[in-house]
Amino acid sequence: LQQWVGDWKIQYTRDENGRTTLRESFEWDITDGKWVAYEKWENAFDQDGNQTDLTIYQWDDDLGEWVGEYTEHYNFDANGNVTSSTSSSVWDAVGKEFKAEYKMEFTLDENGMVTSWVESKWDEGSGEWVNTLKGDNTIDSNGNFTSFIWSEWDPDAEEWVPTLKYENAYDANDNQTSNTTAFWNADSNRWENAQKYEYIYDGETHTSTVFSIWNPVLGDWMATGKTEYTYDGDGNLTMSESFNWDMMTQEWVEASKEEYEYNEMGRQTKSSSSAWNADSNKYIMQSKYERTYDENGFNTLSASYGWNYQLNRMTGWKRWEYTPDSYGNTQTVIVSVWDNDTDDWVERDKTDYTYDHAFSWQDLWTPLYGSYKITRRIESMFQEDVLKSGEWIVVDDFTYHY
Repeated sequence: LQQWVGDWKIQYTRDENGRTTLRESFEWDITDGKWVAYEKWENAFDQDGNQTDLTIYQWDDDLGEWVGEYTEHYNFDANGNVTSSTSSSVWDAVGKEFKAEYKMEFTLDENGMVTSWVESKWDEGSGEWVNTLKGDNTIDSNGNFTSFIWSEWDPDAEEWVPTLKYENAYDANDNQTSNTTAFWNADSNRWENAQKYEYIYDGETHTSTVFSIWNPVLGDWMATGKTEYTYDGDGNLTMSESFNWDMMTQEWVEASKEEYEYNEMGRQTKSSSSAWNADSNKYIMQSKYERTYDENGFNTLSASYGWNYQLNRMTGWKRWEYTPDSYGNTQTVIVSVWDNDTDDWVERDKTDYTYDHAFSWQDLWTPLYGSYKITRRIESMFQEDVLKSGEWIVVDDFTYHY
């Protein structure tokens, strides 16, 4: 036809505060040559700006009407904390409305922390809400959650039956020192330990984590895994090394490690993952990620590498080269892929951006990315000739209107 044809469109309706109250999705009807709505999201807010409702509809071509897909409703206290919510994905085609399905109710302390919650499900037979799940939390004076207990409702006994418990411990500096998981044994009517994480500190610095499982025969914890952390003088994590406990030799055995490097501005320039090889008795690098920055601290290059099992060595995966302006906006990004034949990077795609620096993204009612108002985006593809030289060919050109 040698003309532009519609593909898809999203349209927003906003209130006087800029909040989206309606989002409609359209697709192009080739036969009729017009936009046809197929989905819409409706949002509602209270006088304090809290979102109270979200409802999603799908257009039904056979019925010629909107059909509900999902809805949520929230209630808030005077402090803006959620006290209860209902949700449903059950649509009544006759009454043209959602049927009741799930409800959540929350109990809060004076600080707005959730101390318990109850989930209920609507029972069509009895015409009332029926309990399903419950959670009870304990909180210390510093606002740390010290325990979580989950329970299921037993409809026959009409009582809550505990199922799972998490317990957390903290030191005097509010650092978490342990996390323990236990399951409820209905036969013995008691909690039985399952697993535990212990966090060790040197002052405020987290130096290691030990993972243990409960040994019911010995009635004690048995350590199975450990991770140790190393930092530089600025407090940046430089290495995390994991070990497994060897029951035969009764010692820790290397398993894997992550290593990190930083520049003088404290920005991470390199990260790598390695796995311990028992045959060679050394670490073998599995993946690597490199970054560079300009004098303003803006990212100028990112490159990823990985272990190639066919070639049995490290090769590149993908590389991004960025040209930022003085505001940190990306003016150009070039994407390259690794060529195993030449053992080098090969340019593939390029995107150029232009901006209006008179407006930052905070000034705009738009979902677009970037620090400033983008006005144009040009996408190009690198095309080689038989002499292995080539040029950038423009494939897409976008202009933004406000």
